Amino acid sequence: MLTKIKKLPIKVIDQLRWDLGLPQDYVKGLVVDYPDYFEVSPMRIGGENEEVLGLEMVCWIDELGVSAMERKARKESRRYVKGMPIAFPMQFSRGFDMEKKVKRWVDEWQKLPYISPYEDGSHLNPKSDQAEKWTVAVLHEFLNLLISKKTEKDNILFLGDQLGLRTRFRRALVNHPGIFYVSNKIRTHTAVLREGYKRDLLVEKHPLMGMRYQYIHLMNKGKEQVQSSGAPSSAYARRQGTGDAKLEEEKGEFLGSEVEESGEVENGYGSNISDDDDEEEEDDEDEDEKNVPNRCVVGGESREPSRIRSREFSRSPPRGNSKGSYRNRFENNLSMVSGRREPRNRRGNIVKA
Repeated sequence: MLTKIKKLPIKVIDQLRWDLGLPQDYVKGLVVDYPDYFEVSPMRIGGENEEVLGLEMVCWIDELGVSAMERKARKESRRYVKGMPIAFPMQFSRGFDMEKKVKRWVDEWQKLPYISPYEDGSHLNPKSDQAEKWTVAVLHEFLNLLISKKTEKDNILFLGDQLGLRTRFRRALVNHPGIFYVSNKIRTHTAVLREGYKRDLLVEKHPLMGMRYQYIHLMNKGKEQVQSSGAPSSAYARRQGTGDAKLEEEKGEFLGSEVEESGEVENGYGSNISDDDDEEEEDDEDEDEKNVPNRCVVGGESREPSRIRSREFSRSPPRGNSKGSYRNRFENNLSMVSGRREPRNRRGNIVKA
């Protein structure tokens, strides 16, 4: 419905299938079940001569041709009429400083009429502010249709190629950081709709996202159990081989915590945690290992010198109320290290020669 010819290549939808929440066999399932709305037909892409299969919408539904911004405006005010100005909600990262000149331009830009993304905006001057607001509306509506309110930047640019808006999409992501945020987590550029998240949680919780979170929780639980047992199972190893990076990204933990306390998305949803303390602890451990004396091998097993062992035993706190209990334990440990067994009386005390 966002395209001019109401048709998209199947390969574009396949690339967005995960973010749209479509099943793997949607062409043989959903499309076949609703022949009055969808049809698979050949089409040409741009100037290419080769034909590809495309998914076409054969029946337009007016109720579905209403954007999320328009529904929200109608809900907030009954006086809303199509074509009236609608301001996009904006959130900025902590410390973001906007120049007064830019702020004035943004305020004027927000007051421009809102043209629905489901309308054809080809008649607008591509370099005008009105065309830019329409482009932002198209990108905003597209991200709002996704169940996770985010997708890889390459997917947006790939869709922009089909809509003829690739350059405009890239410019919108750069010029409007209060509406969109680009995360670089996991070496992937991900475009996020800021208003879709509050802290590290989705504002509108899609049931499918809840199922994915539960699956990730079970995966992490199984991983902990395998690590506690010592040796990974073959099933877990196979699962690690195939990888569930996409699910981990959805969870964010890629939702792991890329959102600031103010509710703004940052660094792909979470606060940046410094690893300085961990590095200091590792350095301390390395120094301790260097200070440990060389071990000697006796009877096939590694042992420390007896004087080191004796010092370690002497550090253990005394137990019991008997004054000689601590001394007896020390002498017992010393005899175990030396390998000799001293003669003892009935009470278990060592009898000195």
